[in-house]
Amino acid sequence: YRTNSNVINFFIRDGGSVTFNQNVTVQDITEYHKVALKYKNGDIACWVDGEEKIISTATGMPSGLSRLGFVLEGASVDPFVGKVREVKAFRRALTDAELTKLTNNIV
Repeated sequence: YRTNSNVINFFIRDGGSVTFNQNVTVQDITEYHKVALKYKNGDIACWVDGEEKIISTATGMPSGLSRLGFVLEGASVDPFVGKVREVKAFRRALTDAELTKLTNNIV
């Protein structure tokens, strides 16, 4: 997220080039938010607090993603300064309905 605003930045980098870069504004960045990302064959979507915020069908995406990272917007060498309560990875692609349900209830 950006430290001076309520923006969460999502991006995919292929080597040195950013191939996907989108922002989502939330009401209060200091509160916990449930976030889910979906990437499958160039289909990218993002849910924040139960709402699908980003939908993109992109070409030229990386052929394989092997790493998940969090950085401050605009500077890939800065550490992630947010709070992470839980991280889940699934062996299959979840449906849109499953991702909505997964991010819908904030504790």
